[in-house]
Amino acid sequence: MVREMAMGVKKALKQCIFFLYLHSGLLQVRNVWQRVRGQSRMVILYYHRVGPCDVLSQPVVRFRADMEYLARHYECLTLRELTRRVQAGQRPKRPVAVVTFDDGYRDNFTNAFAELKAVGVPGTFFVTTGFIGTDRPFPHDQRAVAAGRAERADWPKMTWDDLRQMQAAGMEIGSHTVNHADMGSADAAIVEGEIRQSLAVLRRELGGGDRAFCYPWGGRKNVTSAAAQAIRDAGYYAAVTTRPGVVPDTADLLDLPRVDAGNGNMTRLATLAHIEGFGAGWMARHLRPSSGESRKSIGLDYAQAT
Repeated sequence: MVREMAMGVKKALKQCIFFLYLHSGLLQVRNVWQRVRGQSRMVILYYHRVGPCDVLSQPVVRFRADMEYLARHYECLTLRELTRRVQAGQRPKRPVAVVTFDDGYRDNFTNAFAELKAVGVPGTFFVTTGFIGTDRPFPHDQRAVAAGRAERADWPKMTWDDLRQMQAAGMEIGSHTVNHADMGSADAAIVEGEIRQSLAVLRRELGGGDRAFCYPWGGRKNVTSAAAQAIRDAGYYAAVTTRPGVVPDTADLLDLPRVDAGNGNMTRLATLAHIEGFGAGWMARHLRPSSGESRKSIGLDYAQAT
């Protein structure tokens, strides 16, 4: 009972901190100062699914609210356009956001695509080519079910026709490997094969053009110099990680940070705070769950494993 009360107090405190962070006026001062200096922030967000609420899935209504918020406060671009501006040294006067998705779940087409079009926000979708058009479950979904952190593992995947329709509507499609392989632990031959084969399949099914790469898992141990070199040699124009942070002026385009906005177990205030820069730094570290808290309720283990 005492422990439950303590956890409730801590959760309430977090919400208060998120509210103050968003509404104290400090963010507005920051944005004005950055705009005056011509150095507005650039952030890449990532989602997985849009549908039932869980650690990898935002409910549709929440996702629509996110997109409306971004459309009001940010210039929303594809990843390709963002990297062109970085390469040209064009720091934006207005904050910039890129919306990305990982894995290739079909609700990206049936739910997210419709909301993006309705609000006028482009999306960049990183697909695991060996799962597209199949009923293969992702290993991370199977592990989540086995651990009691998810209700199902057999989430439907997009088809190539879905992706062609999305690309024709202005969405960008990139690679998330063939088999969702860990680029940090696989041997060199597998790393190169996953990188090159997924790009070849994308080009065969969707045509040529520039493609970006997304590291599965995407933490520091999953991003290696050898993999980055293989990505560069294969012809990708950029690669994204899951390390939190904004895109700096001198960004390494093969090691771009992103912010997790797709954890449906986060509150609305927490999601907005992450979008606005709360996802990194000392304060965020202190608000992560301790070993004694329920990590299931926040979903960090599952989220970081994808």
